[in-house]
Amino acid sequence: MKKIIAKNFSLSADDYKKFATIQKFSAEQLAKLVGKISGMVLDIGAGRGELAKFFDNYIGVDISPRMCELARKDGVGKVLCCDAEDIPFDNGIFDCIVSNFALQWMNPDKVFKEAGRVLRTGGLFGFSIPVEGSLEELFLAWQKAFLKHRGFIDVLFKFPSVNSVFYSLYRKNFDVKQIKIDRYTDFKDTPSQALKSITGIGARNPYRHRSLYPGKEFYRFFKKEFQDKKTRKYPVTYQVLTVLAIKRQSF
Repeated sequence: MKKIIAKNFSLSADDYKKFATIQKFSAEQLAKLVGKISGMVLDIGAGRGELAKFFDNYIGVDISPRMCELARKDGVGKVLCCDAEDIPFDNGIFDCIVSNFALQWMNPDKVFKEAGRVLRTGGLFGFSIPVEGSLEELFLAWQKAFLKHRGFIDVLFKFPSVNSVFYSLYRKNFDVKQIKIDRYTDFKDTPSQALKSITGIGARNPYRHRSLYPGKEFYRFFKKEFQDKKTRKYPVTYQVLTVLAIKRQSF
C-alpha cells in the first residue's frame, strides 16, 4: 500500500498548495505549539515543506518523490525521499520531530519507534493528525449510497482513534505533555469540489477498486445524502489531534 500512497501524493503534488487550506492552517498551529527550536528538526511526511519556514535547522522526509522534488524547487534546502518507518539517520541526532497531516498514512507503532530512535532523550515530538470523525459526513453518505446501489458497504480508509495514538506513543517511550483536539469544517458548493479538496492533496482511498463504483444514480443519491441541510453545501470535516510529547529516558 505504501507504493499506492506514494503514487497518489506524487500525482497531486503540483496542485497540493491549491487545495491544502486546512492542512496549512494546522501546520501554523503546530509550529506555534512547538515554538522556537535551536537544534535539528525532522519533519516526517513533509510534503511540500510547509513547516520548513518555521525552523532554522530543518530536514524533511517524505515518501513521495514528486513532493520532495517540488519542495526543493520551493526553496526547502534539505528534503529526503524515504519511508518514515525506516528513517536513514543515526540514533538520537534530532532535537525535535514534527509532522502535520501525515502520520495517519503510516503504521503508528513503526513510525513512533523510528521517531524515538532518531530523537534525543528529552527531545520534543509535535504532530497533528486527523483522527476518527474526520470526513464523517462524506463517509456516511458514501456508504449509504454504496449500500443502496451495490448491496454492501465499500472499503474506505480508516482514520486512527485518539486512544490508539496515545497507546502507541506510550509504548514507544514518549510522555504526552500537551493535547489539543480541533474540528475544522470547510463547506464546498458542490460535491465535486468537496471530493477534489481531498483528492487534490493526494488523499485518495488506497483501497479503491474502480470496477466496484456505480454510475450516475449512485452519485445522485450520494449528493442528496452528503448535502448539509442547513447550509445546502457539502462539508469537508477533519477532527485533528495535536500532541506535544517528550522522549523519556530508557531504563
